[in-house]
Amino acid sequence: MFDFRQNADAHRILDRDSATLLPVYARYPVVMDHGNGVYLFDSSGNRYLDLMGGLGVNALGHAHPRMVAAMADQAGKLVHSPRSTPAAIPASWPSGSALSPDSRASSTPRVARKPSREL
Repeated sequence: MFDFRQNADAHRILDRDSATLLPVYARYPVVMDHGNGVYLFDSSGNRYLDLMGGLGVNALGHAHPRMVAAMADQAGKLVHSPRSTPAAIPASWPSGSALSPDSRASSTPRVARKPSREL
């Protein structure tokens, strides 16, 4: 097996996780600390090329200043909206207007519609 060269603090975290988490799936023996662009860095200072995907995520890299600013701006407004209550999509979001089935070439915000069936 590959030696991930983890420091003592990382070993303590890994031991704690092994004692408290169910072994539902295999986990890599590293403690990730941060990311920058296409790289992840563990708490022991090792650098990894991030080739991993995830459920419900995009491969946008890590900590790009424009992405961080957009996420911080959105988090200050609304973090989550269930499908039963649509949220306004700003006209400045090309993906929002392109993906919306009822999109119009208008800068007016979308308005929540009444659900098609009782909830």
